Parts: sequence; structure tokens; C-alpha cells
Amino acid sequence: MNLHYPIALLAISGIYSHAALNSIDFDYKYEMDVAPSTQDLDSNSTDDFFAGNAGTAGAELNNVTYNGGIGSFKDDNTPGNSSVIRADFTNSIWRNMFLSDLTWTAEARIQIVDDGSFPEGSNGTLVISGGIAGYSPFARVYKDRITFSNGATDVTYLNGTDFTSKFFDIRIAQDADGEGWLWVDGVLIAQDQAVRTGLSGGYANGFFIGGESFSSSVNGAWNIDYLRLDTDFQQVPEPTSTSLLGLASLSLLLRRKR
Repeated sequence: MNLHYPIALLAISGIYSHAALNSIDFDYKYEMDVAPSTQDLDSNSTDDFFAGNAGTAGAELNNVTYNGGIGSFKDDNTPGNSSVIRADFTNSIWRNMFLSDLTWTAEARIQIVDDGSFPEGSNGTLVISGGIAGYSPFARVYKDRITFSNGATDVTYLNGTDFTSKFFDIRIAQDADGEGWLWVDGVLIAQDQAVRTGLSGGYANGFFIGGESFSSSVNGAWNIDYLRLDTDFQQVPEPTSTSLLGLASLSLLLRRKR
């Protein structure tokens, strides 16, 4: 019996499975059943995040709510009313677990909310950034597009996409070469991008997802279904790997029937 074809397919599928990871298997998962600022997933006796423009571990804001596994954030660009999940303090999850290597991956399921009381800022509704030694991949999510850093330049992608229409899975990552990658709903949008440099203060070595705390022109309303972090560079699993596995199994069954 000649099984070289299905075995080769299985081998290719195995290569993909080792090179990529579904976010449900990431190291740290915040499913928004409770506030991330009340969780200590690295078990170091310090809450992993705080929310707000300034504060301490575990701090929350009045304009952030959690209901049914969804976090709702609203930022009207008023000082002290920023809506952001941030980890840039001593013993935060980011500084405790992510600064020893260049590689990391973050995936969040996000929906922008069209709320006239919380209009979108000129630089988007929210940013996603993870700083290591002053540089970071840097994404801005708008109602109708997403931008991703290539050095000091924000490159626009998916222009005309309605980010208020549903939840989108947004994954950004930094590889071992210190370059940024972006996926939206499992599709690779940008790769091998030069990360933004020169970040200072807490942003140099901190993780942020949200609004005004990063920039006074980033604000609006948004919902988050989950935030998941991994200390390694994780590509999105290729859909073709599952297809290849199924094709290999089918080929094997057909050969057995002959």
C-alpha cells in the first residue's frame, strides 16, 4: 500500500501545528467574566492590570463595566475618564512575564461601538501596544479601518471595513527579530513590520489596550470579549492545515477501501 501522499500531507499539517497556536491555548487568558484588573494569573500576589489613566494594580473606573463575559469601555476624552487596560507597573503581568525576550503575542476580540456620547477620536477608538525596551508593534482600531505601525508610519489596512458591525479577532505579535505582525479574523494583514521606537515612560515596558491613557486623541466606546497573551511569537493556525489533515484522512480511507 502506497501511503506517501497522505503521510506527506500529515507531515505538512504537523509543521503548521507547531508553528502556530489558537489563542484559547495562550499562556494568559482574560475572558471578561471579571475585570482583568482583579486577576493574578502569574500568581505573584499582584493584580495583572489596572484600568485608567493613572492608578494602582486592581484599580477600575466607573465607565468600565463587565456583563455576560463582555467588557464595555467608554472614553469621552475627559481627564480621568480614560478606558484602557494597562500593565506598566512593577509586578504587572507584562513586566513580570514578558520583558525577558522579544517575542510575544496578544489577541483580543473587539467591537467598536457607535455611541454619539463617546465619539471616536481623530487617532481612533483604541490602541493595542506592547512595549519592550522602548519599542512595540502598534495598532490603532477605528470604526472603519485599522492601522499598524511600520516604524514611525501608521499604515492603513482594511479601509472601509465596519468595525462596529461585529466582534473582530485582532492579533498582534512581535517575532524573534523584533518585527511586528498583524492578523484580523485569522487573516494575515501585515508581517515583518518595523516596530515603533522611542516609546517612553510606562509605555516603554508596558502593555496597553484602550483609549486616552495612550493618546488624548484616541477615545470612543468599544466592547471586548477576551484578551489573551502569550510569551512566544504565535502565528494564527493556517486554515489549510486542517484542510490538509482532512484530505490526508480521506485519502487514507479511500486507499483502504480499494
